[in-house]
Amino acid sequence: MHKFSEKREEISNQILDKMLYEMILKLEKHDYMMYPVFKVLYDHGFRVSEVLEAERWNLNEHGIFRITTEKKSLPRFLELSQVEKRYRNELTYNEYKGQLLNYSQVRRRFDCYFGATFFTQNNRRLITHLFRHNFVKKKYAEGLGVEKIAEIIGEVEVKNVMGYVQSKIYKETWHKLQF
Repeated sequence: MHKFSEKREEISNQILDKMLYEMILKLEKHDYMMYPVFKVLYDHGFRVSEVLEAERWNLNEHGIFRITTEKKSLPRFLELSQVEKRYRNELTYNEYKGQLLNYSQVRRRFDCYFGATFFTQNNRRLITHLFRHNFVKKKYAEGLGVEKIAEIIGEVEVKNVMGYVQSKIYKETWHKLQF
């Protein structure tokens, strides 16, 4: 049986980004299937379903992907050259436009990499959504305005972007309960 640690550590945006980037580098060397998915999550702040479901990605004759997003979000647009090459190849050669991987596979890889460490925001565990938080925080730190970030990520409500910007992410660990 497990419980959350009693001491929570707020993690800075720079440390979070460094941890996620190091994960990407390890995946690039050791996990050919998962690397492209996590690279796209890291580079563009998509929700995981937006990356895993190939039918959301439609390439036009001008080399622009139109990506159908979730919820009440607006579609996103990326130039072909902006998308990681291995992921782009999966999309363009996937004639059935099915699901590239499933969420459980992605979650297991994330858990495998971070082990007993996990991340929370408002007492909710963040897994793949951590990449979206990280992306928004990086763009804001680079000086992009909230409206521009909302446009980039397809967010209709600017207040939702501010929620990402202002969110506090905590690094926590699992502890075994002693009986």
